Amino acid sequence: MVAEPMLKGTGQPPSFRRRKNSTIAQGMRYWVGVDFGQANDFTAVTVMERVEQDLHIPYLSRPPLRTSYERIARGVVDRLCKLEPVGAFGERREIGLCVDATGVGRAVVDILSEQISLRKEIPRVNFWPVVVTGGNRVTRQGGYLAVPKRNLITAGVVALQSGRLKVGATVENRDVLMQELRDYRLKINARGHDQYEPRREGAHDDLLFAMCLAAWAWSFQETAQRIGA
Repeated sequence: MVAEPMLKGTGQPPSFRRRKNSTIAQGMRYWVGVDFGQANDFTAVTVMERVEQDLHIPYLSRPPLRTSYERIARGVVDRLCKLEPVGAFGERREIGLCVDATGVGRAVVDILSEQISLRKEIPRVNFWPVVVTGGNRVTRQGGYLAVPKRNLITAGVVALQSGRLKVGATVENRDVLMQELRDYRLKINARGHDQYEPRREGAHDDLLFAMCLAAWAWSFQETAQRIGA
């Protein structure tokens, strides 16, 4: 089922709402993570491919600052179509799209939904808008998934440290991603709560966060399939 535009007054993508009790195809190959930036922050796109039991990153993108959300959304949908083109007889594979819908991201969910609905030849898109929280568990908020930031960051870092997640040496922006990883830290605040942020003020973490969105989506999907959710 292809994602559709947001319904007026509901604040949720219909495809996400209908799919919440369905099983995503186990043969799905890709999750795409997108972190939309605000003002002086970059937008980042990460493609994560499952190769047997490993996860590979074949594509990292960071459009120039002040690129319009409409243009970025069209580029994301173009990427979805290139990754899983519709077959000669109209057959459509599934693909995952996990987007940070915190803050400005909620507005671009509308834009992405519209761009997806306008395409005639597009794979079946599992569209997961994520709202980042400081909580302890994943919950549903209408058409959105509320996900603790620690879950998102941990999913990406653990996959890298375990060797399951691999980034090819020739992938564009790989060095930027690796630098963001080196600059990141876990900090415990005065109330004993964990915080995840760049070590240096003004440093970026957009590619890292887009990577973590895709890694978390793979992890969450695989866990749900194991327990039959």
